[in-house]
Amino acid sequence: MLDILFAVEEKFGIKIKRGQIEAMAREGMGDGEFEKDGLLTAKGAERLRHIMPEVDQTQIVDGMGVYKIAYLFTVETFCRLVERKLTEKV
Repeated sequence: MLDILFAVEEKFGIKIKRGQIEAMAREGMGDGEFEKDGLLTAKGAERLRHIMPEVDQTQIVDGMGVYKIAYLFTVETFCRLVERKLTEKV
């Protein structure tokens, strides 16, 4: 996965930070709204489903450990992240 990230960053001249999807999901949410004690809240799970529509929505549930977000990534997740970064770059 790191090789893919390095290649994408080099090819497109962008930087993808660790936790980027989680950061996007947290945008505009106050402390404790997205997660509490490392577990997604119902509101956090709803936001994550919105941010990651390409993922099987039944896998994103409230009470899920935040550390599991990275395991949900698909090729489409990376494509959407690259598109967003390219849009921000312009």
